[in-house]
Amino acid sequence: RKGYLGRDPALVAELDAWLRAREADGTLAAFRARWLGPERARARSAFASDLDALVALVDLRLAFMPAVAAAKQKTGRSVEDAGQEARVLGAVRARAAERGLSPAAVEALFRAQIEAARHLEQEFLAHPEEVDTLDLEREARPALARISELIVDRAADLAADPGALAALDPGRVAEALDGSLTPAMHRRAIASAIAHLTASPITRREKTGVCQRRITSLEAGRQRPLIADPDEKSRANPETSAVSVR
Repeated sequence: RKGYLGRDPALVAELDAWLRAREADGTLAAFRARWLGPERARARSAFASDLDALVALVDLRLAFMPAVAAAKQKTGRSVEDAGQEARVLGAVRARAAERGLSPAAVEALFRAQIEAARHLEQEFLAHPEEVDTLDLEREARPALARISELIVDRAADLAADPGALAALDPGRVAEALDGSLTPAMHRRAIASAIAHLTASPITRREKTGVCQRRITSLEAGRQRPLIADPDEKSRANPETSAVSVR
């Protein structure tokens, strides 16, 4: 799926959902057979489509790194930026919690990507090539932040099918990642982190259910029936009954 870039996030999400559904119902398989040949006609599951989308996003994020390294060099910044890395990890942990993913598992995935990105930047600086010029703060980092959000979203899609995720072969995922961007060691680390994605112990839906039950309980306590019958009131409060008799 390629519906991951665009200025309108709602439109991107709608397009991505359409592509996911058409992959699941076989429409895209039929198109592939028609235009790319029968060897591409095999229908693919939604999980496989989600995995391909996640791999493509990871590759896309890493592909930015030469331009990021050039921008850092131009502004006199070093490759390692602990403050920025902490901000990235904080943002993806927060989004993971929103999507019902384990923040720790998502952090592990992004730490693996950061290690790969650092290696890629260092390689670029050691062997510089001509790249498109990007403004680090106004162009590169906002684009990377959006890609990171989408990576978390696709990770949530994978974690929604724990059976398929448990059967995932990290070796094949590592092979699917672009070998021209980063060495096998980093690809294996990223693939392993993908295979270990898990849902949060308490998902947002479960939290909402807990809150609703608490609210219902509190409302029930506030809405106890009023005692209109004096005899009922007396039985409910014996002391009051005794006073009234006297």
